Amino acid sequence: MKIVSLIIVLSILFLSFNLPNEASSSIRFNANPSGREDIKVLNSVYETELLRFINQYRNKKGLNSLLVHPDLMRASRYHAADMAHENYHEHATHNRISNGLQRGLNTFQRISSFYDGFPNAENIAAGYGNPLAVFEAWGKRPG
Repeated sequence: MKIVSLIIVLSILFLSFNLPNEASSSIRFNANPSGREDIKVLNSVYETELLRFINQYRNKKGLNSLLVHPDLMRASRYHAADMAHENYHEHATHNRISNGLQRGLNTFQRISSFYDGFPNAENIAAGYGNPLAVFEAWGKRPG
């Protein structure tokens, strides 16, 4: 089985339900991540369901199921919280400088702060009400 960077965009949850202070109260989002940040899981069922849809699709195509790696999930949750906290939706991180956002790390630089393997993909989404809607939207995008 392949370990994958399952960058589940919890910004869907954070933006829908407002990021709880306790989920990220000790995290600073005005600088690049160190890799030690650990955002609280807000909805593990959502994450599990999205992975289930992805793996069902992969299995139908004759591909192996993907596995979740804890460090990749920390990278994922950090990025989702950062996007929600700083109000942006992009693959690269952004840091608040004065009153504006400045581009920080690219996708793979950010992930490598948390994980020393080789991630090769990231999907992000926001504004969808459930994991199936996210999965279906990803399926309609090229690439």
